[in-house]
Amino acid sequence: MKDFTLVICTFKRHFLIEACLKSVLSGSMMPNKIIIVDQNYDYLTYDKIINLFKNKKFYNYQIIRNLIKKIAL
Repeated sequence: MKDFTLVICTFKRHFLIEACLKSVLSGSMMPNKIIIVDQNYDYLTYDKIINLFKNKKFYNYQIIRNLIKKIAL
């Protein structure tokens, strides 16, 4: 079986990220690492991710948080 890294991109989807990660962590093939790219992050998404990984005892993850700033013209 090959090792693989899973990249999940999200944009203001705190209400879906938990279901997505639970599905990944309950699958038959476990990724070696999970990278979550959170565009225009909010703390609800971050808290849900941290709590879920802590409860599932999966520690090989990385969260990349990008803040998109609106530019007034």
